[in-house]
Amino acid sequence: MVAGGATNDRIALMSGSVVGDVNTGAGNDIVQVSGGTLNGSVTMGSGTNQALVEKVDLANTRHITTQNGAGSTLYFNDINARGGSF
Repeated sequence: MVAGGATNDRIALMSGSVVGDVNTGAGNDIVQVSGGTLNGSVTMGSGTNQALVEKVDLANTRHITTQNGAGSTLYFNDINARGGSF
């Protein structure tokens, strides 16, 4: 698990395998996953959040979600995905 707090977090996962949940908590957060695999989920709390997911295998990803907050964005680039909720 990778966990942020009730502040503005920036989490960058550049390669390798992430197993479990990436949870940023509340705040205006940025998550960048740029390579490898995501075998779990990304859960972003309330706030205006941004997620960039590129060059990642999402075949075993359960979800990528954000809670309350208008203006949150999710960017995909060069991914392999099936199923799950986005």
